[in-house]
Amino acid sequence: MGTDPITFEVVKHRLWQINDEQGITIRTISASPIVVEGNDFNVGLFTTAGDVAVVGPYVSSHVTTMDTLIKSVIRIAPEINDGDIFMVNDPYIGCLHQNDLAVVSPLFHDGKIVMWAGNVLHHSDVGGIDEGSFCVNARNIFQEPPRYFLKIVNRGKLVREAEMTFALNSRLPEMVLLDLGAQIGAINVVKRRLVQLIDEKGIDVVLEVLAKSIDFAEEKLRQRISELPEGHWEGQVFMDGERVGSEKLHRVAVALEKRGDELYFDYTGSSEQVEGPVNSTYHATYAKTIVPIFDFLCGGEIDWNSSVKRCVHINAPPGTVVNAQYPAAVSICTLGFSWLVSAAAIQVVARMLSRSPKYRDRVCPSWTVSSNAVNIFGVGRKGKMVGALLSDHRGGGAGGRSFGDGFDNAGHPLSYLGFMANVEDQEWKLPVLYVFRRRLKDSGGPGKFRGGVTSISALTPYGTERAIFKCMNTAGVQHTSQP
Repeated sequence: MGTDPITFEVVKHRLWQINDEQGITIRTISASPIVVEGNDFNVGLFTTAGDVAVVGPYVSSHVTTMDTLIKSVIRIAPEINDGDIFMVNDPYIGCLHQNDLAVVSPLFHDGKIVMWAGNVLHHSDVGGIDEGSFCVNARNIFQEPPRYFLKIVNRGKLVREAEMTFALNSRLPEMVLLDLGAQIGAINVVKRRLVQLIDEKGIDVVLEVLAKSIDFAEEKLRQRISELPEGHWEGQVFMDGERVGSEKLHRVAVALEKRGDELYFDYTGSSEQVEGPVNSTYHATYAKTIVPIFDFLCGGEIDWNSSVKRCVHINAPPGTVVNAQYPAAVSICTLGFSWLVSAAAIQVVARMLSRSPKYRDRVCPSWTVSSNAVNIFGVGRKGKMVGALLSDHRGGGAGGRSFGDGFDNAGHPLSYLGFMANVEDQEWKLPVLYVFRRRLKDSGGPGKFRGGVTSISALTPYGTERAIFKCMNTAGVQHTSQP
């Protein structure tokens, strides 16, 4: 490596700080509870080819799919200019589901693309047949929210037509425009900081640090995998109903093999894709499979980046719930089969780690396996439609460990900073009143080392004549009520 170790670490930490500023910008501008307090977004810096080099500490599966998305932009876009920013939410080319809008932009230097910056954020409503865009009765993607592949900024100038098209398809135009503005603002901030870093350290040094960050992470991850025992482990999880009124049982099956310094996940045996919105695309399945790799193998010692795609391989048969083929409905993918993919992957990774004396203390069963996510919509104090995805489902408990209890109300294994919004904040922004939100006694289960306890909430419409509650449950139950 041409760059000395000290310069390498200084520049790498500068890149981390610059990327962190993306997250700070989003949280400063956005008004959505699931974003500002729930941290349902992520930010990243990417190489010229679109490989992720630096990620934020938010929803890990967001950025794991963004490298695929940027590669799709590079492949599909007829023209990419200096100052362009693209907005994309298509699950079939890289996004998790339609609510997760990605905003990505190239960084030019001397007339050439040298890097990409991007972020992805859960928007409260992007259209579709149901409020909140989790379309519980959709049978195909055409009954779900619109998919976008638009240039929202062209050569540095905001494309108002694209902005208005996005807003006009939402039940919450002001909120989605504010969140989109937060994403664009974050891109502008990070690109200014990157230009300053390049001017200070030189383009060759910055690009070398980006590339070597991925190479070093790969080297460390391969070393850690090589220390684990060879073997084969299997796991499975189930969903009891893919849409309202269905009680059919569906399975996510996974087998993990460890060979040398590489891991192979095989989802053969998983159920066929369903006529419901809970299917997972291959991109989402890969992202959720990586959750236990980042959490339990990499931890805080190995950088989270595209190095995982060099040594972690996934087979997901086409036409199954873990690799649904177009035009399958996927709008509840994140709370459906991709969520169960992470649960199944955690199972087999835990079984692998349990065979290792060195890493046995990292064993942790699947936790927050079921996620009750609630969209609430109604008329607010000012007479306008308001709505948001509550973050109460982030109060689940962590799994018990080999040496101690799991953490209470620990959130999700896929997000280190996945918080619950304050009750007062959600009451202020939505027409609801909390009766209570508290820990659910004995919900961690029995055992020498119990799991962490989960939370329980009770709330009621308040200050409005009509409110819509839509509950999406990973177990397969979706409810709608209109008090």
